[in-house]
Amino acid sequence: MNITFGADALPDNCVVISIFGCCTKNRGPGGYATTVQVFVDANEAEVTIAQGNAADTTSNRMEMTALLEGLHRVPAGYGKPVIVLANSDLIVGGLNKWGQSWLRNGWHGNNGSAVKNRDLWELIFGAAKGKRICAHRIAPARKTVLRPIALDQARAGTLSAEAA
Repeated sequence: MNITFGADALPDNCVVISIFGCCTKNRGPGGYATTVQVFVDANEAEVTIAQGNAADTTSNRMEMTALLEGLHRVPAGYGKPVIVLANSDLIVGGLNKWGQSWLRNGWHGNNGSAVKNRDLWELIFGAAKGKRICAHRIAPARKTVLRPIALDQARAGTLSAEAA
């Protein structure tokens, strides 16, 4: 059996976007963090980090914002694979499974209900246009290094909301 693990399992010249978003309570101040690794070969990558917050949001919107910020950092005209690592079933399902049917069904799910957060999904799909994207679900949030950054941003969003 031939199995490849770690960085060697990534295709050469790919982008890996890792995202995390959260809220201090789910409708309230939230934060997100994303890393974008543009691999030029299996051993070398350019890394950028984006983070931010909102005073009144949801965890899903923060996850989606993290993804959008990551996609904006993929070089223009980049034709190699873009791998998204998320702990959100919504992100993974939206990119890998449901997105095409949402577009085909006029932004409605298979049950006929309107897609939530359509505004962000439209921006995400616009930023993803022309890119080869595959999303993968990662371990629960407590294991990711992005969690403390996003939590700090959520706390900053709380302070911003209290100051307003």
